[in-house]
Amino acid sequence: MVRSVEERLRIIEIKDAAVHSMYRYWRCLDYKLFDELPDVFTEDAYGDWGQPSWCKTGRAEICAWLQANESHPDLRLSHFGHNPEIFVISDTEAHGIFKLQDLVMMGGMKIMAGFGQYRMVFVECGDGAWRIKKLNLNYAYREQMQHFVDDALLVTTPELSK
Repeated sequence: MVRSVEERLRIIEIKDAAVHSMYRYWRCLDYKLFDELPDVFTEDAYGDWGQPSWCKTGRAEICAWLQANESHPDLRLSHFGHNPEIFVISDTEAHGIFKLQDLVMMGGMKIMAGFGQYRMVFVECGDGAWRIKKLNLNYAYREQMQHFVDDALLVTTPELSK
């Protein structure tokens, strides 16, 4: 099947918009841009970060959970997203696979590190913006560290302390 220049250009635009949506998600987390974060997700988004209690439904629930767990002033995050594979499903939907390596520091100490893979669904919304509709993170490896002094846990986040 031979595609027109316009069709090929649209495929490139969709792939770029999907990648941009994912990079924006990571930037909002890493720099604690919680005012921008809701615009990354659709209203009915679903997120699964790979742990039973880390599954959230809806933009409001997702963003509230992320902010509660990642807003501590001493918390530093770094998400390294690699090797995006974007599959155009339709003119308004794309699926993506991204390799992830992440690092979580708190109080100058590493509390989590890992690598895995995101499987995503992106959609174009009525306002023309592309947003995350479904996020699924599967860690291939994840390590968690807890630091204690005199039997007292020094630093953690609400979810990592469970």
